[in-house]
Amino acid sequence: MNRIVSIIKRLVRLAVKIILVPIFVCLTLVEWICIIAVGFLRMFFNLAGFIIILTGILCFCFELEPASEMWRMISVGIGFYILPMAADFITAGIGCLNLMVQKWLVEG
Repeated sequence: MNRIVSIIKRLVRLAVKIILVPIFVCLTLVEWICIIAVGFLRMFFNLAGFIIILTGILCFCFELEPASEMWRMISVGIGFYILPMAADFITAGIGCLNLMVQKWLVEG
């Protein structure tokens, strides 16, 4: 009876490993794509945020816009700065999930 239970446990572990391999591959690909995309888009978003913040400050200094518009432009610029950080946070979460799946595959 114990032998049958151990055989069933081994078969279940094997089935779980077979199911987890495609998940591991997909998570790895998604992680790589996110890392590459964030790496390329980080410069664009930081530059766009800097330009928007600078535009808001200069418009206020030259009295082209009121202070409320300046603060709106600054908040939008800060939002552009925060987007790559949020993407890094999501990428790190995908990486942690990938490591958990990898650990389950190795230790089973």
